[in-house]
Amino acid sequence: LSLAVLGRYHSDGLLVVDACRVMQSLARASREVKLLLVSKKASSHWVDVLNHAGPGDAVALATLRLLASLVTDDPEVQNSAGAAVGLLDALDRRLTTEFWAGVPGLSEAARRLEAEAAEAAEAFGFLCRLTARNVQNKQLILNSGLLQHAVERCRLGAGGGAAAEVRIAASGLLVNLCADSTGKKLALEAGARDAARALQECEGNLRRCGIALEQLLSAESTSPPRPSPPPLSATPTGGGAFEGLFAVRHGAAVARRSGGGGGESRSGGGGVGTSKETEGKAHAVPVARRDVGDDRRGSQRSRGPGHHRLP
Repeated sequence: LSLAVLGRYHSDGLLVVDACRVMQSLARASREVKLLLVSKKASSHWVDVLNHAGPGDAVALATLRLLASLVTDDPEVQNSAGAAVGLLDALDRRLTTEFWAGVPGLSEAARRLEAEAAEAAEAFGFLCRLTARNVQNKQLILNSGLLQHAVERCRLGAGGGAAAEVRIAASGLLVNLCADSTGKKLALEAGARDAARALQECEGNLRRCGIALEQLLSAESTSPPRPSPPPLSATPTGGGAFEGLFAVRHGAAVARRSGGGGGESRSGGGGVGTSKETEGKAHAVPVARRDVGDDRRGSQRSRGPGHHRLP
Protein backbone atom coordinates (compact mmCIF):
# COMPACT_ATOMS: atom_id res chain seq x y z
CA LEU A 1 0.00 0.00 0.00
CA SER A 2 2.83 2.40 0.84
CA LEU A 3 4.53 1.66 -2.48
CA ALA A 4 1.26 2.28 -4.31
CA VAL A 5 0.95 5.62 -2.53
CA LEU A 6 4.53 6.43 -3.42
CA GLY A 7 4.00 5.65 -7.09
CA ARG A 8 0.78 7.62 -7.41
CA TYR A 9 1.41 10.61 -5.17
CA HIS A 10 5.19 11.09 -5.29
CA SER A 11 4.66 14.86 -5.66
CA ASP A 12 2.87 15.07 -2.29
CA GLY A 13 5.79 15.73 0.04
CA LEU A 14 4.12 15.11 3.40
CA LEU A 15 2.48 11.90 2.20
CA VAL A 16 5.75 10.53 0.79
CA VAL A 17 7.63 11.33 4.02
CA ASP A 18 5.01 9.49 6.09
CA ALA A 19 5.08 6.54 3.68
CA CYS A 20 8.88 6.32 3.95
CA ARG A 21 8.66 6.23 7.74
CA VAL A 22 6.10 3.42 7.61
CA MET A 23 8.20 1.39 5.19
CA GLN A 24 11.36 1.94 7.24
CA SER A 25 9.60 0.62 10.34
CA LEU A 26 8.27 -2.43 8.48
CA ALA A 27 11.70 -3.17 6.99
CA ARG A 28 13.24 -3.44 10.45
CA ALA A 29 10.96 -6.38 11.26
CA SER A 30 11.08 -8.31 7.98
CA ARG A 31 13.84 -8.97 5.47
CA GLU A 32 11.20 -9.79 2.85
CA VAL A 33 10.04 -6.18 3.13
CA LYS A 34 13.61 -4.99 2.58
CA LEU A 35 13.93 -7.06 -0.58
CA LEU A 36 10.54 -5.83 -1.78
CA LEU A 37 11.57 -2.20 -1.26
CA VAL A 38 14.64 -2.62 -3.50
CA SER A 39 12.89 -4.56 -6.25
CA LYS A 40 12.91 -3.13 -9.77
CA LYS A 41 9.41 -1.70 -9.45
CA ALA A 42 10.07 -0.11 -6.06
CA SER A 43 13.46 1.23 -7.16
CA SER A 44 11.82 3.05 -10.06
CA HIS A 45 9.67 4.88 -7.50
CA TRP A 46 12.74 5.98 -5.53
CA VAL A 47 14.37 7.27 -8.71
CA ASP A 48 11.20 9.20 -9.62
CA VAL A 49 11.08 10.78 -6.17
CA LEU A 50 14.72 11.89 -6.33
CA ASN A 51 14.33 13.21 -9.88
CA HIS A 52 11.21 15.25 -9.09
CA ALA A 53 12.13 16.48 -5.59
CA GLY A 54 13.50 19.98 -5.49
CA PRO A 55 16.62 21.08 -3.62
CA GLY A 56 16.07 20.88 0.11
CA ASP A 57 12.80 18.92 -0.16
CA ALA A 58 12.03 16.68 2.82
CA VAL A 59 11.03 13.83 0.50
CA ALA A 60 14.62 13.51 -0.76
CA LEU A 61 15.97 13.29 2.79
CA ALA A 62 13.35 10.72 3.80
CA THR A 63 14.09 8.61 0.71
CA LEU A 64 17.85 8.63 1.31
CA ARG A 65 17.42 7.71 4.98
CA LEU A 66 15.18 4.81 4.04
CA LEU A 67 17.58 3.51 1.38
CA ALA A 68 20.53 3.76 3.78
CA SER A 69 18.71 1.71 6.40
CA LEU A 70 17.79 -0.94 3.82
CA VAL A 71 21.29 -1.59 2.46
CA THR A 72 23.12 -1.66 5.80
CA ASP A 73 24.89 -5.02 6.35
CA ASP A 74 22.88 -6.91 3.71
CA PRO A 75 24.83 -7.84 0.54
CA GLU A 76 21.76 -8.98 -1.40
CA VAL A 77 19.90 -5.75 -0.73
CA GLN A 78 23.08 -3.82 -1.55
CA ASN A 79 23.33 -5.47 -4.95
CA SER A 80 19.68 -4.84 -5.75
CA ALA A 81 19.89 -1.18 -4.76
CA GLY A 82 23.14 -0.65 -6.65
CA ALA A 83 21.60 -2.13 -9.80
CA ALA A 84 18.61 0.25 -9.68
CA VAL A 85 18.43 2.00 -13.03
CA GLY A 86 19.00 5.74 -12.72
CA LEU A 87 19.56 5.84 -8.95
CA LEU A 88 23.25 6.78 -9.03
CA ASP A 89 22.61 9.25 -11.86
CA ALA A 90 19.94 10.96 -9.76
CA LEU A 91 22.34 11.28 -6.82
CA ASP A 92 25.08 12.56 -9.11
CA ARG A 93 22.78 15.30 -10.39
CA ARG A 94 21.61 16.32 -6.92
CA LEU A 95 25.20 16.70 -5.68
CA THR A 96 26.19 19.17 -8.37
CA THR A 97 26.56 22.88 -7.67
CA GLU A 98 24.29 23.74 -10.60
CA PHE A 99 21.42 21.83 -9.01
CA TRP A 100 21.52 24.09 -5.95
CA ALA A 101 22.25 27.40 -7.70
CA GLY A 102 19.46 29.97 -7.86
CA VAL A 103 16.87 27.83 -6.08
CA PRO A 104 13.61 29.70 -5.33
CA GLY A 105 13.06 29.98 -1.59
CA LEU A 106 16.72 29.34 -0.82
CA SER A 107 18.11 32.68 -1.90
CA GLU A 108 19.88 33.21 1.40
CA ALA A 109 23.32 31.66 1.29
CA ALA A 110 23.10 30.32 4.84
CA ARG A 111 19.79 28.53 4.21
CA ARG A 112 21.01 27.09 0.94
CA LEU A 113 24.24 25.75 2.47
CA GLU A 114 22.33 24.23 5.37
CA ALA A 115 19.87 22.45 3.10
CA GLU A 116 22.62 21.30 0.75
CA ALA A 117 24.71 19.96 3.64
CA ALA A 118 21.79 18.01 5.08
CA GLU A 119 21.06 16.26 1.78
CA ALA A 120 24.73 15.70 0.88
CA ALA A 121 25.38 14.06 4.26
CA GLU A 122 22.46 11.68 3.72
CA ALA A 123 23.56 10.94 0.14
CA PHE A 124 27.17 10.14 1.03
CA GLY A 125 26.01 8.16 4.07
CA PHE A 126 23.86 6.00 1.81
CA LEU A 127 26.72 5.53 -0.68
CA CYS A 128 29.09 4.61 2.14
CA ARG A 129 26.73 1.83 3.28
CA LEU A 130 26.07 0.80 -0.31
CA THR A 131 29.78 0.16 -0.98
CA ALA A 132 30.75 -1.42 2.36
CA ARG A 133 32.38 -4.78 1.52
CA ASN A 134 30.70 -4.76 -1.89
CA VAL A 135 33.02 -4.88 -4.90
CA GLN A 136 30.20 -4.65 -7.42
CA ASN A 137 28.81 -1.40 -6.05
CA LYS A 138 32.29 0.08 -5.65
CA GLN A 139 32.88 -0.38 -9.36
CA LEU A 140 29.55 1.29 -10.15
CA ILE A 141 30.53 4.31 -8.05
CA LEU A 142 33.96 4.49 -9.68
CA ASN A 143 32.34 4.54 -13.12
CA SER A 144 30.14 7.50 -12.16
CA GLY A 145 30.90 11.07 -11.15
CA LEU A 146 30.24 10.39 -7.46
CA LEU A 147 33.92 9.78 -6.72
CA GLN A 148 34.76 13.34 -7.80
CA HIS A 149 31.96 14.72 -5.64
CA ALA A 150 33.37 12.94 -2.58
CA VAL A 151 36.89 14.23 -3.24
CA GLU A 152 35.68 17.80 -3.68
CA ARG A 153 33.66 17.72 -0.44
CA CYS A 154 36.67 16.43 1.50
CA ARG A 155 39.00 19.04 0.06
CA LEU A 156 36.71 21.90 1.03
CA GLY A 157 37.13 23.30 4.51
CA ALA A 158 34.43 24.80 6.69
CA GLY A 159 35.02 28.13 4.94
CA GLY A 160 34.47 26.46 1.58
CA GLY A 161 30.92 25.43 2.44
CA ALA A 162 31.43 21.77 3.37
CA ALA A 163 29.97 20.87 6.76
CA ALA A 164 31.76 18.41 9.03
CA GLU A 165 29.06 15.73 8.71
CA VAL A 166 29.32 15.92 4.91
CA ARG A 167 33.10 15.55 4.93
CA ILE A 168 32.96 12.60 7.33
CA ALA A 169 30.43 10.75 5.16
CA ALA A 170 32.36 11.58 1.97
CA SER A 171 35.67 10.44 3.48
CA GLY A 172 34.04 7.16 4.55
CA LEU A 173 33.06 6.59 0.94
CA LEU A 174 36.62 7.33 -0.21
CA VAL A 175 38.05 4.88 2.33
CA ASN A 176 35.74 2.20 0.97
CA LEU A 177 36.67 2.91 -2.63
CA CYS A 178 40.44 3.03 -1.97
CA ALA A 179 40.58 -0.40 -0.34
CA ASP A 180 41.64 -2.03 -3.64
CA SER A 181 44.19 -1.06 -6.26
CA THR A 182 41.71 0.02 -8.94
CA GLY A 183 39.80 2.31 -6.64
CA LYS A 184 43.00 3.75 -5.22
CA LYS A 185 44.35 4.55 -8.68
CA LEU A 186 41.17 6.35 -9.76
CA ALA A 187 40.95 8.18 -6.42
CA LEU A 188 44.52 9.45 -6.79
CA GLU A 189 43.73 10.72 -10.27
CA ALA A 190 40.68 12.52 -8.84
CA GLY A 191 42.77 14.29 -6.18
CA ALA A 192 42.22 12.07 -3.14
CA ARG A 193 45.72 12.85 -1.85
CA ASP A 194 44.82 16.52 -1.42
CA ALA A 195 41.56 15.48 0.20
CA ALA A 196 43.39 13.34 2.75
CA ARG A 197 45.79 16.18 3.61
CA ALA A 198 42.90 18.62 4.01
CA LEU A 199 41.15 16.23 6.40
CA GLN A 200 44.31 15.76 8.46
CA GLU A 201 44.41 19.50 9.11
CA CYS A 202 41.15 19.15 11.05
CA GLU A 203 40.54 17.64 14.47
CA GLY A 204 38.69 14.66 15.88
CA ASN A 205 36.92 12.27 13.51
CA LEU A 206 37.85 14.28 10.43
CA ARG A 207 41.54 13.95 11.21
CA ARG A 208 41.18 10.22 11.85
CA CYS A 209 39.41 9.79 8.51
CA GLY A 210 42.20 11.71 6.79
CA ILE A 211 44.86 9.51 8.38
CA ALA A 212 43.02 6.32 7.36
CA LEU A 213 42.65 7.59 3.80
CA GLU A 214 46.32 8.62 3.61
CA GLN A 215 47.42 5.18 4.78
CA LEU A 216 45.38 3.51 2.05
CA LEU A 217 46.70 5.86 -0.62
CA SER A 218 50.32 5.43 0.54
CA ALA A 219 50.19 1.64 0.68
CA GLU A 220 52.81 0.08 -1.59
CA SER A 221 51.32 -1.25 -4.80
CA THR A 222 54.41 -1.58 -7.03
CA SER A 223 56.75 -3.34 -4.60
CA PRO A 224 57.60 -7.04 -5.07
CA PRO A 225 54.98 -9.39 -3.62
CA ARG A 226 55.59 -10.37 -0.02
CA PRO A 227 55.21 -13.86 1.42
CA SER A 228 51.62 -14.76 2.20
CA PRO A 229 50.74 -14.07 5.86
CA PRO A 230 49.11 -16.68 8.07
CA PRO A 231 45.44 -17.20 7.18
CA LEU A 232 42.74 -14.98 8.62
CA SER A 233 39.49 -16.28 10.00
CA ALA A 234 36.20 -14.49 9.46
CA THR A 235 37.75 -11.95 7.09
CA PRO A 236 35.05 -10.00 5.22
CA THR A 237 35.25 -9.87 1.46
CA GLY A 238 35.06 -6.83 -0.73
CA GLY A 239 37.56 -4.45 0.88
CA GLY A 240 35.11 -2.31 2.88
CA ALA A 241 36.01 0.43 5.29
CA PHE A 242 38.07 -0.76 8.27
CA GLU A 243 37.49 -4.39 7.35
CA GLY A 244 39.78 -6.94 8.94
CA LEU A 245 39.85 -4.94 12.14
CA PHE A 246 38.31 -7.80 14.07
CA ALA A 247 39.88 -10.64 12.10
CA VAL A 248 41.64 -13.24 14.27
CA ARG A 249 45.05 -14.33 13.05
CA HIS A 250 45.87 -18.00 13.54
CA GLY A 251 49.03 -18.58 15.53
CA ALA A 252 51.99 -20.69 14.48
CA ALA A 253 50.85 -23.48 16.81
CA VAL A 254 47.51 -23.71 15.02
CA ALA A 255 49.28 -23.82 11.67
CA ARG A 256 51.53 -26.67 12.91
CA ARG A 257 48.54 -28.60 14.23
CA SER A 258 46.75 -28.24 10.91
CA GLY A 259 49.88 -29.54 9.22
CA GLY A 260 49.73 -32.86 11.10
CA GLY A 261 52.29 -32.08 13.82
CA GLY A 262 55.30 -32.14 11.52
CA GLY A 263 58.41 -30.08 12.06
CA GLU A 264 57.52 -27.65 9.29
CA SER A 265 54.61 -25.24 8.99
CA ARG A 266 52.50 -25.21 5.85
CA SER A 267 52.05 -21.45 5.78
CA GLY A 268 54.77 -20.40 3.39
CA GLY A 269 57.87 -22.10 4.86
CA GLY A 270 57.28 -21.43 8.54
CA GLY A 271 55.14 -18.30 8.24
CA VAL A 272 56.10 -14.67 8.57
CA GLY A 273 58.91 -14.01 11.01
CA THR A 274 59.75 -17.69 11.78
CA SER A 275 63.09 -19.49 11.52
CA LYS A 276 64.53 -22.89 12.31
CA GLU A 277 65.72 -21.67 15.69
CA THR A 278 62.32 -20.39 16.71
CA GLU A 279 60.66 -23.49 15.29
CA GLY A 280 62.84 -25.68 17.46
CA LYS A 281 61.94 -23.71 20.55
CA ALA A 282 58.30 -23.92 19.64
CA HIS A 283 58.43 -27.69 19.22
CA ALA A 284 60.01 -28.05 22.62
CA VAL A 285 56.63 -27.22 24.18
CA PRO A 286 53.99 -29.74 23.10
CA VAL A 287 50.54 -28.36 22.43
CA ALA A 288 47.64 -30.52 23.50
CA ARG A 289 44.84 -30.54 20.97
CA ARG A 290 41.31 -30.52 22.27
CA ASP A 291 38.31 -31.26 20.13
CA VAL A 292 34.92 -29.78 20.69
CA GLY A 293 33.33 -31.24 23.78
CA ASP A 294 36.62 -32.70 25.03
CA ASP A 295 36.92 -32.06 28.78
CA ARG A 296 40.13 -33.68 29.99
CA ARG A 297 41.55 -30.78 31.91
CA GLY A 298 40.59 -32.20 35.30
CA SER A 299 42.56 -35.44 34.81
CA GLN A 300 45.78 -33.70 33.77
CA ARG A 301 46.48 -31.77 36.92
CA SER A 302 46.04 -32.25 40.63
CA ARG A 303 43.31 -30.43 42.41
CA GLY A 304 43.46 -28.83 45.83
CA PRO A 305 41.22 -29.78 48.69
CA GLY A 306 37.65 -28.68 48.35
CA HIS A 307 37.60 -29.01 44.55
CA HIS A 308 34.21 -30.08 43.15
CA ARG A 309 33.32 -30.44 39.48
CA LEU A 310 30.32 -28.40 38.55
CA PRO A 311 27.41 -30.28 36.94
